[in-house]
Amino acid sequence: MIRSWAPPLSQPLFVSVTKSPHAPASAAAVTSPELVQQLDAMTHDVADMRNRVEQFAAKQEQTGQNIETLQAVEQDKQKMSSLAPQTQPKLSPVPETRPTTIPGWMLREVVNGTAVLQGPNGVWRVAPGDTLPGVGRVDSIVRWGNRWIVATSRGLISTP
Repeated sequence: MIRSWAPPLSQPLFVSVTKSPHAPASAAAVTSPELVQQLDAMTHDVADMRNRVEQFAAKQEQTGQNIETLQAVEQDKQKMSSLAPQTQPKLSPVPETRPTTIPGWMLREVVNGTAVLQGPNGVWRVAPGDTLPGVGRVDSIVRWGNRWIVATSRGLISTP
């Protein structure tokens, strides 16, 4: 930063541009070189101040634009976050549905894809696709862990 000397404000500086016919010629000669230096320094200082004020105003304007941009981005984020939960389908609770076992029926054994079932009216040998009276069509015969299960159109028949 360049600093130059300026007279204190308590001592006003008067510069006369036009010559007065009543002023002596020696007064202009005495003050002229000092006053010209002071006046040049003051002019330079005023130009520097004006330049700084313009730079400050430009920075303020840029900061205002940045703040507006950030606010717009924040509003967009809020809009997107408020829309996200609404676009997801709400899940409703569904009661747990366990397959029903058919009372009175029991799976005795499975050999080569054929199951031996014991029911209220006797023992039956069935394969997938067969129909049992009172139980319906046999859909599948599968091993579930250490148990066998026969799936029918009306429910399940498993080992005891």
